[in-house]
Amino acid sequence: MKNCQFHVILDGVNKKKDGTLTLRLGTEELNPDETAQIFAMGNKQVWCALSETVLSHEDLKIPESTPDYIGQKSHSQRLREVMYRVWEKYNDGVKSSDQYYRDMMEKLITNYKDKLD
Repeated sequence: MKNCQFHVILDGVNKKKDGTLTLRLGTEELNPDETAQIFAMGNKQVWCALSETVLSHEDLKIPESTPDYIGQKSHSQRLREVMYRVWEKYNDGVKSSDQYYRDMMEKLITNYKDKLD
């Protein structure tokens, strides 16, 4: 994906209960291509650099990116596939495979959360 750069005003910062921050940024008026790029990044993890001056490449600490599962499925992908096979074998036609997956994941999450108490 193509990068886009533009000026922003840091309009607000809020700290959440889990320690993460919510940043509210205001932009200058952007052209339609830049606006489309930003909307395409919606709900995706993106990288951000903030500075009061122009940034050079040397100013940025760009991490090396290596995929965790080169040529392999992640653990979550494998678990979903196993759950699908169980649903195929035992489904009674009442739940869709997606609903079965959501229900089973909720049970797993609840089980592990209960261990924290």
